[in-house]
Amino acid sequence: MQAAPTAAETICSALVRPGVTTLAVDDGGDGTETLTQPTLQHPLDTGALALLLPGTTAPHTGGGHMPTGVLEITDHLVLGADRPIRSVTWLAGYLERLAPAAQRRLAVEIAETRPHEGLLDLGHGATLTVLWPTSAVLADTHGIEVVDPVELCTARADPFCLMEDAWLTHMELAHGDILAGLARRLPPELRGNRVRPLAIDSRGITLRVAESLADESGTTDVRMPFSRTVHDPIELGRAVRTLSRCPHPVEVTATR
Repeated sequence: MQAAPTAAETICSALVRPGVTTLAVDDGGDGTETLTQPTLQHPLDTGALALLLPGTTAPHTGGGHMPTGVLEITDHLVLGADRPIRSVTWLAGYLERLAPAAQRRLAVEIAETRPHEGLLDLGHGATLTVLWPTSAVLADTHGIEVVDPVELCTARADPFCLMEDAWLTHMELAHGDILAGLARRLPPELRGNRVRPLAIDSRGITLRVAESLADESGTTDVRMPFSRTVHDPIELGRAVRTLSRCPHPVEVTATR
């Protein structure tokens, strides 16, 4: 089993999780850009992204050419006050203008799996356009990785990405016993310091550990994989409890 989500899966999770998103549109090759903030970005099975933009006119250029743009997605951590950014993704590509009828059909398709109140503004203060990525770059605590846009066609967001913030907050406030159990699985040099739940997904949990009790400005992120991929909240809770009670050392990955 893969111990952590792939870069493409991380990008897909960032796309559906609430975050800060900015679209920079090339205004025609003269070096100027128009910045806008999509109210919704939705991955499509084709590997493209549907973007719900403010205004009733989609980005366009003269001469009949498809405009180009770069979508920047900043994904934040709910309990990462010292280093609050989980990842930043840049997706560059071509923007396809859709006819009003095509926009309505796409809105219905999106609403079937991801209802969003902004879709009700379509044609009355909002417009749908499609970004066809030609390049994708992910930057996170592990470094910078270039992702083949083709991988986004088959990658999927983690099934727990939308409930992750509430789940982690609840764990920290109400389940100190589980955190204490997980802390006992840490490498010896990190035990005894403050531990916070930082991230969780279907393959494991990540803890942020202060490197000393006296100074919490230095931290280490420790990834603890589950024994198998989980698929629903019941399995997720069981996997975390099993990990916290396991008397045997587990393989961990630490990142400063």
